[in-house]
Amino acid sequence: VTVKQDQTSLKVKDLTYHVGDKINLRDGFVSMTDQDGNTTTTLPGNTSFNDPNGLHDNIPGVYEITYVHDGITAISHVTLLPMT
Repeated sequence: VTVKQDQTSLKVKDLTYHVGDKINLRDGFVSMTDQDGNTTTTLPGNTSFNDPNGLHDNIPGVYEITYVHDGITAISHVTLLPMT
């Protein structure tokens, strides 16, 4: 019996917006690999986004967003710049 190593992973990227922009956290998703090593660039519908400090779309700053899918997590940073 051969036991395969679990290859599950979640890859995200940092995002930058300006105050007043429409923020879409789905844009931070890059790819996901399942336990068998199959990769998809389509964000699964049951992926959640957690922001422990609350993303204030009208306050410039850097916000940490945690993406969660089936117990796998990845962290992205959303930088919100002043309105131009």
